[in-house]
Amino acid sequence: MRDKKLKLLVFGVLMILVASAIGHGLDTLATYKGHVVVKVSFPVGSEANDVDTFVEKMRLTVPKYEGLDGLISKFYVLSENNRRAGGLYLWESIGKANEWYTPEWYDYMKSAWGEPPTVEYLKAPIIVQNIQ
Repeated sequence: MRDKKLKLLVFGVLMILVASAIGHGLDTLATYKGHVVVKVSFPVGSEANDVDTFVEKMRLTVPKYEGLDGLISKFYVLSENNRRAGGLYLWESIGKANEWYTPEWYDYMKSAWGEPPTVEYLKAPIIVQNIQ
């Protein structure tokens, strides 16, 4: 009788753990329905030696992002030592982001900067905007 109770207890604990793991796993990025932030980073290379020229080069790309379907905002960013650059993109949805970050985009970035970019998708369930 004691073995049966122990087995039931172990089974119950295992079921709780499995249910907990399944419950936590349901809200993945693949099933997420809200806004996403995509963090992109790439090496600047020798262009880091002339930051003003590099920033102007980036400024010339602004028109391709203005009015881009699904893009809410983009921040151009530089690392502290100017060796890496990239962007923080706020997208309406993961679907809209994925329409931009295609295999062709990755190939272009690798060709332009010598290595593929680092890309990180982040859920953005809450957004505070202080700009009027």
